[in-house]
Amino acid sequence: MRRVLVAVDASTACLDEASRHDGTLIISHHVLFQEGTESRVPSDILYEKMRLITGHGLWLLILGDGLNNSEHGIARATCDALGFRDTKPFCMNHDTRSPSGRLHGFATPERFDNMVRRVQRIAAGPVMQGGCTDKILENILVIAGRVECKLIRQVHEASIDCILASELGHEIRSLLDDLNMNYIDILHGSMDIFGMSMLKTLLALNNPTITFTLFEQGNHSDGKNSIDPSPLEPVQQTRSK
Repeated sequence: MRRVLVAVDASTACLDEASRHDGTLIISHHVLFQEGTESRVPSDILYEKMRLITGHGLWLLILGDGLNNSEHGIARATCDALGFRDTKPFCMNHDTRSPSGRLHGFATPERFDNMVRRVQRIAAGPVMQGGCTDKILENILVIAGRVECKLIRQVHEASIDCILASELGHEIRSLLDDLNMNYIDILHGSMDIFGMSMLKTLLALNNPTITFTLFEQGNHSDGKNSIDPSPLEPVQQTRSK
């Protein structure tokens, strides 16, 4: 393998970009087709995707990050990008096989407002926050997949100081406010792009003989890489509430 295309979705445009170099591996965050939707996808799109994959010898690796894949998916990439090296999987009480996120304990306690600014420096979208701004954090839970009320109850019982998640939703944020828990909310799509870009950079550092390119939908062009394969620079974002 000499060329890898890292993407959030294995869209037709992504597959077409990869097909320009036969034998490319595509590392996709989302599956080729959502489960149960194949019958609703237009037949020409189904055909075109399969034609591109089989006709150009493309390889496809799906790297999910729901309740079943937090150990190696977007949550892990987000922790690595934030410098959270010593993380461990956080599992629901009733299922130790499916981590819901990554838990990091700070060697030196960190103020919540400093943590928010740290996330803003590298986030790819607007950030929402809640809780006490001067709270001292001893641990933080990073979740990239679905967040449910039962998970929040367990987080509260585990005395976790802060949640960093993507698209918590009004109901969950309201529950966190009622429980007086601190949280940082990054838009789901932004965390997907952010996580995959960090993953691409980490893979490139560990595999210098392979060309890694990050593909973002809408940024591709005929015959050109979607994004320069050099590491992305963090983007400064303003906070929204």
